Amino acid sequence: MRSLTLAALLVAAPAAAEDKKPEVRAKLDGHRGAATAVAFSRKGDLLATGAGNGVVRVWDAKTGKELAKLDEHKGEKITHVAFSANGKLLSAVAKTGFVVWDAAKPDKPAVAFKELKEKELGYHGTVSGNGKRFYFASGTKQPTGMVSTTTGQPIINYRWELAYYDPESKETKTVFAHAYPDATVAVICAIPDEESAMVAVGGRSVGFYGIGDYRGLGDTGGANRLEFSPDGRWFCTSGSAASAPVLCWKVPGSQIVEGPPREVMPYNRAGLAAPGPNDLLAYTNHPRVGEVTSFTVLRIADKPETVASFVAGIKEVSCLAFSPDGKTLAVGNTADGTVELWTIDLPKK
Repeated sequence: MRSLTLAALLVAAPAAAEDKKPEVRAKLDGHRGAATAVAFSRKGDLLATGAGNGVVRVWDAKTGKELAKLDEHKGEKITHVAFSANGKLLSAVAKTGFVVWDAAKPDKPAVAFKELKEKELGYHGTVSGNGKRFYFASGTKQPTGMVSTTTGQPIINYRWELAYYDPESKETKTVFAHAYPDATVAVICAIPDEESAMVAVGGRSVGFYGIGDYRGLGDTGGANRLEFSPDGRWFCTSGSAASAPVLCWKVPGSQIVEGPPREVMPYNRAGLAAPGPNDLLAYTNHPRVGEVTSFTVLRIADKPETVASFVAGIKEVSCLAFSPDGKTLAVGNTADGTVELWTIDLPKK
């Protein structure tokens, strides 16, 4: 099994000049409300989207044709979708639960596992790269019986449980059950490696599980988005709040987590971020009132550089993802609920 070393890089500031908006080669229309999550399959032939009304859709990523509509979450906002590294499984998360589908037939996905229960703090989950563990976490509030001397308000801990379902043994095993002073689990993501069971779990802090001994990172500054690049070479954290930094660590192929996190984008207006293959990273800004969202694409290598910067005419971006080959960027438009597929034509290295 691969091991993991994370080495932080400081990324250069965006260029002042703006490039032309990429060509929109397809527009995926059908969701009611914003598309709140998006993910490509490892081969790049499929795309999954989730929406605020709880519906998950599967699309042909080449043609933009809708292949399937899935409605297991019954109206709850989808917060995360992901394909397993081999493309055979699709997972989706909402506050009400975690569902995994067998996507071997993408036009007729069949439910392989679901955990649908009411939890105060909702659910997070994903399938490991090797498809052998369906990880999910759920949380509840836990009163401590104490009162804050500062605010006079009751002190409440947040109890999180992380478990995984083994589809071979059909058993569910608990990884941990802890109470925290804040809601630390914000997302779970898996490294895109068909031989690995490793997942990243967390929010303000991040832990790596499924690799034997636990490995952890320090404070991420309030991240609620964790993501590996499609080629598994980078691990990035970001947040929806304007004050949350975007952090990026290189993954050279070991399982040893080293060094404290460092900001790769020291801008307090950085928004969504999506790591891509070949050292690419796309990110959006947090537009001020009356502005539209701007996009920057970086190469985060030994000498990080901005390779594109443009304004796309979208007021608010709801989700963002690179295709595995780096030639397409999926962009969710909050205003009309669509997902645009942009052709990314970048200069050669």
